[in-house]
Parts: sequence; C-alpha cells; structure tokens
Amino acid sequence: MNLQRLPPSLQLLAGLVLALLLAAAVVHLATAQRWFGLVLAPQDGGVQLRALHGNAPEGLTLPRTLQAVSADGHHMALMAQDVIEEPDAIADHAELHRFLQRQQRLHALMQGDALVLTLDGAGQEVVLRGAATRPLASLPLDFWIQLVTGLGGFAIAC
Repeated sequence: MNLQRLPPSLQLLAGLVLALLLAAAVVHLATAQRWFGLVLAPQDGGVQLRALHGNAPEGLTLPRTLQAVSADGHHMALMAQDVIEEPDAIADHAELHRFLQRQQRLHALMQGDALVLTLDGAGQEVVLRGAATRPLASLPLDFWIQLVTGLGGFAIAC
C-alpha cells in the first residue's frame, strides 16, 4: 500500500497512531525496570539520598549522603556525576565514555532483588528490596514533559 495515495487526513491519523504506539512503548520500557524508590541528587562531589519511596526502613532520617551501592558481592562507590540528569554537559569524549560505563555498572547492580546502600559517616548500611516494576505514578514530571514534547514534534512532522 502506498501511503502517498491516502488522503492527507488519513496520513496524519496514521502518523499520530504511530506516535501514540511509540509513546506507549516508551512508558512501558520506563515502568518495566526494577525499582528501588531512590530519589538521588548530586551534592558537593557526592550523592545525596533525598527520599525513599515505597520501602524506606524504619528510623532512617533523610537526606543523607549515599557513599556506595552494593549487590551480589559487587560494590561501587558513587560520584556526583553518576546522578546527573543530562550527560550532554560532559564535553570530553573520554569522560562521557567513563560516565556511560559507570551507568552500565549501576544498572547491572540494580537488577538483583536487593540493593545495599552505604550511607554517610559511620558507613551505615541499609538493605532495600526492589519492586519488579516501577509504578506509573513514580515517573517524574520531566519524563512526561519530554514525552509530550516529542509527541508534539512528531505530530508537526507528520
């Protein structure tokens, strides 16, 4: 079937349906990830644990400095750069490569059922159990803004 023979209104409708299917796939990918409920932010060269959604241990006061994460015998010390929102600020190619490698390591650590957080000062350790999927309501506003912006751009292109 040749799409150019369809009326413009049907071409636009086909493009919009495709855009909505792609958006649904993106939302599915975002929610299909294991979720620990961590809210992290860069802080003075380190990482601040601002909140824990869903499975916060009793008596844990936040915010706290998160020094490292561990899982299945693998340990990784954290740096502020590990939790930046947009890596496009990294100008050096080698530094960007290191950032992406560290992101892969963090992703691998978060695939297990439990994650051990090493917190500030005395090196207190907290064990978190992850949920198999991320709740839809936990996706941040920035996610939805970028999704709607992308849909708008796709619609204009159609």
